[in-house]
Amino acid sequence: MKTYRCANLLAIFVTLIAGFASVADQTKAFFVVPATTETVNQPAEASNFNFNLTKIETLEQGTIPAIINNPKITARTTTPAPVTPTVRPPVPIAICGGYYGYITIGGKNICLASTNTTAGSLSYNHAYIYNTELSSNKYIFGHNSAALFGNLSSLNNGTTFSVTIAGKTTNYRISFKEVTCDYTNPSYPCSNYPEPVLNMNDVIMPHRRGADLAIMTCAGTPIGNGDATHRLTVYANKI
Repeated sequence: MKTYRCANLLAIFVTLIAGFASVADQTKAFFVVPATTETVNQPAEASNFNFNLTKIETLEQGTIPAIINNPKITARTTTPAPVTPTVRPPVPIAICGGYYGYITIGGKNICLASTNTTAGSLSYNHAYIYNTELSSNKYIFGHNSAALFGNLSSLNNGTTFSVTIAGKTTNYRISFKEVTCDYTNPSYPCSNYPEPVLNMNDVIMPHRRGADLAIMTCAGTPIGNGDATHRLTVYANKI
């Protein structure tokens, strides 16, 4: 009876020892990483985890490179300064109110009296517009004085001006200028000068020269009584 019990106890002991050994093997397999030569691909962020803090550049205060260098971001636009419109010289209504019209040229408003002749003395207060069926408001003339056409010779080709008749304004551009000798002055014959002789038909009918309007004043050598040896004629076209 004692022998049987010993045998049973021995069998139980051996079974327990075998069980403990199995549990130990399984535990070791769970905690120990098996040795292997296979390379494991780690994420990029894991490989750069131990970065060097000394390589980080300090961002200067007030700069945002991501915004400054982004071509898709449009710079803030500012409201442009208001443009002052070009103001013409005031029209002298009080002076030109009783006249046929006026011409705005060279920074001046010059009153125009209507006439059907080019003879006689001219006024220094206003210029004239040759208003006949032949001219049809295409010829203007007056003294070469500071108040009238004294600066006509300084105006370049391409200069614009306007003529207002009966409240209707027509704009013109200077096409060309011409200086001619006035053959009506016998004391100063044109044979003394190289310039061509004045042809009044071209002046009062400027379409003969390819123009829409002619403006004439004195030029050359003064010979008294507000006259001179030559005439300056400015030819202009409508715009």
